[in-house]
Amino acid sequence: MSAQLSLWDPSGPSPDPGASVTLSIRESRRARQLILQTLPPRTIEVVVPRGARPGAVESFIREHRDWIDRAGRELVAAYPRPDYRPRCVELAAIGSSVAIHYRDAREGRARYRYDPGRLQLFCAAADHSDAPTLLRRWLIREGRARLEP
Repeated sequence: MSAQLSLWDPSGPSPDPGASVTLSIRESRRARQLILQTLPPRTIEVVVPRGARPGAVESFIREHRDWIDRAGRELVAAYPRPDYRPRCVELAAIGSSVAIHYRDAREGRARYRYDPGRLQLFCAAADHSDAPTLLRRWLIREGRARLEP
């Protein structure tokens, strides 16, 4: 994150303190305006165009606080168990099923290893909070490799 976007402390309070939803700020070269989006299961992201003034970002967040709080409550309602981790993924389009195993990363780096029918997610975070990102990354890679455009 660039120095200009350090106005939001990610370790600070979430949009709804009881909801444990994270508000993150991401600078994008392609963005032309400030954008709010939800990233399930527990993140609300502010996409900021490169070169945006910190005051404009802060004002944008303040102006959209009601939307952020409402979206946070909806995420919590839609994903009531933030620790939910699937044990299996059915890939119906290719007629396959993959078992998922969660492990602690010994090197401290989150990664995955796939053997046919078995996906191992090596999570760096003790609570395995990086598992959804790893699973999403693997699913995208598999989709690109196995599905026709």
